[in-house]
Amino acid sequence: MFEVGRTYKTQSGSDVKIVIRSGDTVSGSDGIWRYDRPQDAGRVTGSAFDMSHPFNLIPPSNVQIEG
Repeated sequence: MFEVGRTYKTQSGSDVKIVIRSGDTVSGSDGIWRYDRPQDAGRVTGSAFDMSHPFNLIPPSNVQIEG
């Protein structure tokens, strides 16, 4: 889903470049870890499951969100 080296928008409108992938998580240039799995793509780790965190990434348009 999220690719290292690509830049994505957060829900608050900031740009974040993905710099590290580890398992089913990615870390952005802002130092925040996010999930990279279909059921919660882009969600900040440890945040609410309702995807309300402003630093969640907007998933690429080709990702089908489950749930």
